[in-house]
Amino acid sequence: MRGACHLSCKKRCPNKNILCRIWKIRLNCNKSVNSIDVKILYRYNVVRQTILKGVDDMERAVGKELRSLNNLIMRHFENSPRRKQIESATGTNGWIIVYLSRNRERDIFQKDLETQFGITRSTTSKVLNLMERKGFIQREKVACDARLKKIVLTPMALELSDEMHDYAVRFEQTLTKGFTENEQDNLLDYIQRMKTNLK
Repeated sequence: MRGACHLSCKKRCPNKNILCRIWKIRLNCNKSVNSIDVKILYRYNVVRQTILKGVDDMERAVGKELRSLNNLIMRHFENSPRRKQIESATGTNGWIIVYLSRNRERDIFQKDLETQFGITRSTTSKVLNLMERKGFIQREKVACDARLKKIVLTPMALELSDEMHDYAVRFEQTLTKGFTENEQDNLLDYIQRMKTNLK
């Protein structure tokens, strides 16, 4: 069939087909290799190496590894015996509870949460309203300014915070097992720089 690629190096095989010529060169079918064939084979190898390098780079891509790590973290949490106690305050709710618990000695306002977690005013309001309905927080007036209301954890949220803290400490120990303090500092610095790059 005219135009078909035959690797048997028969005369009827048209050398116009580049892939055919590459295979014939690679299989050493041609009795003589001219300069054009050499150039074609060289370009083919360059393209092939570029593609393979791209595949290898993708396998080692930072974003891919971070997604894989995140999946493993979620799987670890799913298998945690304390999952039921903690999952009632997942996502932003959980982070806010932990933040408020760690800053009990000072007044925390909505603006502080917006800055700390990088979320908008409207989103913060929705989250706090939901947390208030769940019984996690209360809003209390402050003496210095009647317009301001500080965010305070309820006893239920404080108990939950202790559960979350215990789990977080053990998980952190598992996650960083075998890392020196200097390596952990470097890792946190790298992650912070990546976050800055995405802002």
